Amino acid sequence: MTNTTKPIFSLPFSPYMKNKEYEDIYLPFVQKYHSFIYDIYATVHIPPFMSDAMGGGSLKSDELIQKALRVQNDTKKPISATFNNIHIPPTKENLTLFIDSFAPLYEAGIHFITLPFTHWMLSGELFVNFPLLRIKNSVLNRIDNAQSYWDSALAGYSVVNLDRKLLRNKKTLEEIKKAQNLFASTYGFAPLTQILANENCIGLCPVMDEHFSINIATGSYGVDYTCKKWKTLDDAYSYRVANLSPFKEDIDEILKCVDMLKLHGRGGTALLQDSMEFVSDFVKEKELFEYGKKLFKNPTSKATKKWRQTIKTCRFQCWDCEVCDGLV
Repeated sequence: MTNTTKPIFSLPFSPYMKNKEYEDIYLPFVQKYHSFIYDIYATVHIPPFMSDAMGGGSLKSDELIQKALRVQNDTKKPISATFNNIHIPPTKENLTLFIDSFAPLYEAGIHFITLPFTHWMLSGELFVNFPLLRIKNSVLNRIDNAQSYWDSALAGYSVVNLDRKLLRNKKTLEEIKKAQNLFASTYGFAPLTQILANENCIGLCPVMDEHFSINIATGSYGVDYTCKKWKTLDDAYSYRVANLSPFKEDIDEILKCVDMLKLHGRGGTALLQDSMEFVSDFVKEKELFEYGKKLFKNPTSKATKKWRQTIKTCRFQCWDCEVCDGLV
């Protein structure tokens, strides 16, 4: 089992899992891998955030809140209540509405949230009203360079989500790590970084923001005809998705620059199961994770080795590259 001195996973909670699944599978899993989990992020809807990039769902606000509080109480891990509707106007009026809406949750013990508005962070009002609050930015903020990390740190975030396209941009990850170290030496503290590890979306998806906008507007999660379209256009689709390499050595290299890995899954139990498998494989120090075995029938081939090396710096510039095609 991997010897780690710090938790490295931001694990999702799906409010749509059945109670038996929660008690028999999810809760025992969190208890087993407790020391590897930093936080559990969960869907919570309060005004003005009544839907988000994963849709609105069928559960009422009170039910989502009670489920989140139960997970925090049962697991003894902090819940990060996720508010990532980037289309809510970040006005002072909406900030006041959010503060009023969030106050009961804060009093109930939720002291960690995901928020997309640096404008609100800079106002200082959140910390005046909730002095124990820790905040991570949303993946929708698209932090993709060292200056943006630095600005997020100055704004007061405790954790900074990096854009998952940086999984294939080693140079920029190293620059962000350098900025993090300099910020820490200058101010005595620097926000942790995390990156989404297994979203399964194509690297530089040209319709991702549109997809999220539809989810937010309709309150439903889906509209996957675009995802299916990419698969029909590209036989090498599975090798171009913005996921971590399934080789443990490659993941360890990313973790030299990034503190934590955010795992996908609050939208459904099937996605959550994939993330739980990822954690299990990591802790067991499997050289090739289970999802990698489906992709690489010959993990020691020249084509596989070339792919592993290329993705460190390719930046998903697939228009002028045929490395992924060589694996089909």
